[in-house]
Amino acid sequence: YLGRSYAGEVHVRMGVQATQRQEFESGILHVVRAANLNPQESRYPLVLAQLQFQHAIRESQKESTDKRVVGQLVSAAVRNARHTTELAPNSAAAWQALGDMYVQVIPVAGEAVQWAQDAYTHAIALEPTNPVLYVGRGSVYRVDKKKKEAREDYDYAVQLKGDYAQAHAALAGFLEEEKDLDAAIASQ
Repeated sequence: YLGRSYAGEVHVRMGVQATQRQEFESGILHVVRAANLNPQESRYPLVLAQLQFQHAIRESQKESTDKRVVGQLVSAAVRNARHTTELAPNSAAAWQALGDMYVQVIPVAGEAVQWAQDAYTHAIALEPTNPVLYVGRGSVYRVDKKKKEAREDYDYAVQLKGDYAQAHAALAGFLEEEKDLDAAIASQ
């Protein structure tokens, strides 16, 4: 078991390093090997999802973008992020990562708005004092035009951690969008 665990960690490190060199296929293969060596390790599918999503972004930036390949990579990334929540259902970080992944696909899949809201809500249930989760969910509510819910999440994030700059920026952006400039300035 220890040998498989060590080999898995080595493959993950090699995969991340390959991806940093823009060698996405090689990096993904290394992380797949790690996941095959230790299929119960919840970090591996999450790392795999992140690498697949990075690869999808890189592919979409090419002049001759193959939309089928990009779609397959995004679909695989979401599947792996979802698998992470199956392996670690009580991990707020896993649910947050899934929510973050869904946020990235909202432009191409409108139903991802609800999926992201659900993932962040699940993460908040597990870690109710994490302001990052409220900002994430508030931003999804904002996209979904649920202004009351977005404002409540931003306000609560600021209340939880008064020095969290992202919460203040999100609240200020929301208030500016609502044409409440005095409150936007005050929230900074």
